[in-house]
Amino acid sequence: MKFAIIGCGAISKNHIAGALNTGLEIRGLCDIVDTGIPALMEMIPEEQKAGVKYYPDYKDMLTEVKPDLVAIATGSGVKTRIALDCIRAGANLIIEKPIALSLADADAIIAIDRKNKTKTMPSTFISNVTPSETVCRHAIIRLS
Repeated sequence: MKFAIIGCGAISKNHIAGALNTGLEIRGLCDIVDTGIPALMEMIPEEQKAGVKYYPDYKDMLTEVKPDLVAIATGSGVKTRIALDCIRAGANLIIEKPIALSLADADAIIAIDRKNKTKTMPSTFISNVTPSETVCRHAIIRLS
């Protein structure tokens, strides 16, 4: 399953660890600034690094990588727009909390998620290696 991260700050290390622990194929790291990328790349095994690309623009990443699963770990004010674009591109999502700043935005994410038959879940724990998130990953694989 092709995996990408949008927003490469401190919490994204948990997403990398979760991806590595569950066998996801890390393909894209996206942030408008690349300062967090070196630390994330250090976590990725050498034999997998060649398949991972940095993108300053998430839309380019969605087009090129076509990820099956995206973790959105950006600032709160931009998550809705990014989530809607990811879902329209066919990606399943893990969104860092809060998933939206308003009920209307959360409802918009849920509505398009249902319409496109993708799966979206909030990241409810500090670490993305929790049993519940692993179960969700396996459910997404079965539904794909």
